[in-house]
Amino acid sequence: MNLAFLSYSHHDVKMAEWLQRKLEQFHLSKHYTNPVDSDCRYLRPIFRDRTDLSSGVLSEVIDRNLEISEYLIVLCSPHSAQSVWVSKEVQYFYEHGRKDKVIPIILEGEPYSGGPSECMPIYLQEYAKQHSGKELLCINLQLEGKHRTFMHVVARLLSVPFETFCDRYNRHLRTLATIRIAALSFVLGIVAFLTIPLKSTFQIVDQGNSLPHNEGTLIIDNQVYLINNYDTIITLPPIPGYKRGRSFDVSFVAPFYDTLTLSFENGYGMRDDNRLCLKRDDTFAIFGGTVLSDEGVPVVGAEVSVAGLKQLTDTLGHFKLELPLCVQMQTQRLKISKEGFEEMIREDECPDKELTYIIHSYNQ
Repeated sequence: MNLAFLSYSHHDVKMAEWLQRKLEQFHLSKHYTNPVDSDCRYLRPIFRDRTDLSSGVLSEVIDRNLEISEYLIVLCSPHSAQSVWVSKEVQYFYEHGRKDKVIPIILEGEPYSGGPSECMPIYLQEYAKQHSGKELLCINLQLEGKHRTFMHVVARLLSVPFETFCDRYNRHLRTLATIRIAALSFVLGIVAFLTIPLKSTFQIVDQGNSLPHNEGTLIIDNQVYLINNYDTIITLPPIPGYKRGRSFDVSFVAPFYDTLTLSFENGYGMRDDNRLCLKRDDTFAIFGGTVLSDEGVPVVGAEVSVAGLKQLTDTLGHFKLELPLCVQMQTQRLKISKEGFEEMIREDECPDKELTYIIHSYNQ
């Protein structure tokens, strides 16, 4: 079963080829079905003699395909107005009571003018003379343009009012455009995600910046950085976009600091700012020693004061003060007092945890 039979003069073959190709490539939206094949989502098949004739007697092939065609599309021009074949094809539809299935398209010329510019097939000219006022309603390519002419033909084939079809078709195109834009945006986003480098920084924060420090070694994702200023920002080389979300290791080693081994993850945006807080070890946190008398005897209960913290020596004369970070210094002022002994005030370097302090009794 053919959806339509395309009748034309071979002088108009280019237009016939274009229309057949456009119709058979037109995808039907969910609102419509193919009138001759409900499973087909395209306007197919469209019979055109030059492409679709098989072997056999020409008139028999034409008659057979006219019989099995739902519609007849007639390309009207001064050439087709002189074609006996086009006239016979129109006559076949009329004589079989299918006048309403004929879709005439005026390519050029003037319909029913009777002169050199006449474009209607011979049969339709004679029919109009015999049936005044019953001329077919034509689609005029010269007035409508190719796109609207095509839309008129599709609407006729689907038996839908032209304006209704155009509204639905335009909505369908807008929906497709929205989907395509969304898909394109998604693809561009993925491309950008994979190709645009990620800018990454590490802010180094020293918890005890007033304390002494030596050069440290920072390793970020196998890249080695030597650190002298412990309150700084390190800008990493651009990271390939495809490494977004990937984990990497960071380690830090330096005197007077705890060794750090951490795992970070690259961000998913355009920039990734990280923060690395360095932690001091107990080098400057412990201040300890032993208090002895002149005779070398441990002084029990001597009060030792360092950085506002106080502790009494034990039975062996030992003391051990744990200093919070806020009061840690390389050198601390020490005060030792005990009844019957002279008070001792001096400064010592904090790293010396096992100094011996000798205090003198008043009897000396």
